[in-house]
Amino acid sequence: MRSQVLSGLTYNKDGFVTDYDKNFTDWNVKTGIGTEGEDDEVIGIGDAAGKNYATYAYDEDVVVARFDGDDLTKSTIGRIKDDGNDKVTYVLDGKVLVGVCITEVKGTDAPVAYTVKCKQCHQCGVHHHR
Repeated sequence: MRSQVLSGLTYNKDGFVTDYDKNFTDWNVKTGIGTEGEDDEVIGIGDAAGKNYATYAYDEDVVVARFDGDDLTKSTIGRIKDDGNDKVTYVLDGKVLVGVCITEVKGTDAPVAYTVKCKQCHQCGVHHHR
């Protein structure tokens, strides 16, 4: 799925968008995994792998939404908490956060990467996994 920010919207009598400014490129839409709650007027958002977090200052009119799998609700920047596995779509105006949509994922832990090591047992000759 591709997200796009639209500006200069034209509506018909039924309230549906019929046209928009096709040259608008001022805002950038990004995605990530994981959030770090508001601290000192910035929030953290993880990269696509949920490993490295970048911090973003936010506009005073930042729009925040949450999707729990059933309902999309309006939220606030102060309600963003540390959560390592939520999916995040966000909009930047330059380097300033102007919109955030968090798709909630059960639990709060980021996926853990691990390696399985095989070791041959000297007593029985079978490979055991750790």
